[in-house]
Amino acid sequence: MLENRWKELSDKKVDKLLNSVLDLGINLIDTARSYGEAENRIGKFLKHRRSEFILSTKVGYDVEGVEDWTFKCITEGVEKALRILQTDYIDIVHLHSCNKDILEKGKLLKR
Repeated sequence: MLENRWKELSDKKVDKLLNSVLDLGINLIDTARSYGEAENRIGKFLKHRRSEFILSTKVGYDVEGVEDWTFKCITEGVEKALRILQTDYIDIVHLHSCNKDILEKGKLLKR
């Protein structure tokens, strides 16, 4: 799986890979906290080029001490992603793997 490959690559190789992607004109970087070290390494190696790409990540789960798929989980997930990705904005935020039943309960929206 891809998340395991991040562990296998040295920082030097990841730095070269990510910067080469941008140099070749790819301008959408999609990640998620569940992709192992991806968010950490994207932040570490691309923060100096942040204006050159669209950044996409997933939220709604995996915030310690917070129920998944709640408004609090989403807002804290965004804040956590901003810190890990070392950026002050994320262009696209996905509610990844959130099923319709959860969406219809309305816990994701602040009322």
